[in-house]
Amino acid sequence: MADCHQILLARSRILLFFGLFFGFVLPLSAQHSASPIGYVTIGSSARVGPPAVLASGCFVGDGKQFVTVLGFGIGPETRDLAIHGFDGPELPASFLAQDPQTGLVLLEVPSKEAAGLTLGESKGLGIGTPLRIGGSAVRRTMLGEPRNVPAMNVGGPQMRNARLVGYEISHRGRAFPLRHLLVAQPDARTATMPGTPVLSEKGTLVGLVHGMTNQPPGTCFVLPSEAIAKVRSCYARDGMVSPAWVGLVVDTGRNTPVVLELRADSPAALCGILPGDVICAVADRSVRSVSDLVDACYYLNPDTPVDLALIRGTEPMAVSLTPGRMPTLKTKAKPSLYPVSTGGEEQ
Repeated sequence: MADCHQILLARSRILLFFGLFFGFVLPLSAQHSASPIGYVTIGSSARVGPPAVLASGCFVGDGKQFVTVLGFGIGPETRDLAIHGFDGPELPASFLAQDPQTGLVLLEVPSKEAAGLTLGESKGLGIGTPLRIGGSAVRRTMLGEPRNVPAMNVGGPQMRNARLVGYEISHRGRAFPLRHLLVAQPDARTATMPGTPVLSEKGTLVGLVHGMTNQPPGTCFVLPSEAIAKVRSCYARDGMVSPAWVGLVVDTGRNTPVVLELRADSPAALCGILPGDVICAVADRSVRSVSDLVDACYYLNPDTPVDLALIRGTEPMAVSLTPGRMPTLKTKAKPSLYPVSTGGEEQ
């Protein structure tokens, strides 16, 4: 069973997917300084010792915002964050916001010469679609090796061929808060930094690498571009990224999104949804399975009304739902990776 309120990702679990346990060294191939692709470091290069690389990422839009994927130890109080363009200067960066469900981060760079990447759409991509990994291959450091970068004179992004091979909502029994792209790389022996851009053949940004998997070998879980668009729009509107709360409980052990129960005083309960209803659509997103419902709920915004289509008995119905803001967790229970909790447990 699962609770359709958006619940924060467990830090320990998200780190498993980020690959941050292992650390990385930087790629060494070259391109030009105007590339919108770069990487994030913490620790000024003016200090003794090199800064530590956190993740890859890219500039978007007018080039004033840099999007990446980071663990949850980074925040507004973090100092000495910098963006390094390939063969470009170090650019001081400031923290704007982080999605507490995925780790997607917006950083601000006061001045940037190169234009950012254009956001594309991932939801229309078919299985087998050719893609490009927009950064050089990197290797995992061996156990005991330092995670710091040995030198900052690195080259530019080496565009690598890749291919969309599937969509995933969970991994090894652990659920994602939204549907991920599963992207295969040509060399299964290489690892890829979290935040590495994934581009369409037209050069638009269709996602950021969230982590690696060996099933099949060498594939990446990729956060879709629609999640980046959501985070940017939430920040522009509210100055923060706040998960929405719905309060539905559905059975994740079956495919059909049947409502089992509703949390007391939740938006779902207040809008007239009843146990036994089958959810068919959320806003403009068709819902045919529990995973569709999970994915659709991720893109909801607090205090923004949406229409839900459902079937009650044999009758189609429509209700208007206004999601709330995620209630503060009052227990020490581990949060779920789903935007719905498993087992019907109160989180």
